[in-house]
Amino acid sequence: MITSNIPLVATPCIFALLYLMMRDNKIGWPIATGAIELRPNQEITVNGQKRVLQSSDTIFRSLFVMLKFSEGEPVIVWRDSFCEADYRYLLVWLKTKREHHAPFKS
Repeated sequence: MITSNIPLVATPCIFALLYLMMRDNKIGWPIATGAIELRPNQEITVNGQKRVLQSSDTIFRSLFVMLKFSEGEPVIVWRDSFCEADYRYLLVWLKTKREHHAPFKS
């Protein structure tokens, strides 16, 4: 038996949105691999490379988060690549950045 936190009624809508985003080349970007460190000044270290976070997309946060960096390369961070506590910390960190930094978009 397969269980999910996503209601069955919402599942086709989510897959339709994912399909439309993929079709319009809005997703399909590289997946984050390796270590990710969060810094207080909107910096994220991904595999030892410092990057400045420009925006994030958390609309599908139950599945993944998309991070867009000022260098221009967006990255997808899948929920199952973190333990639950670390993924929640990432979501809280992104929300904090959104609230405290005017140029930061979501």
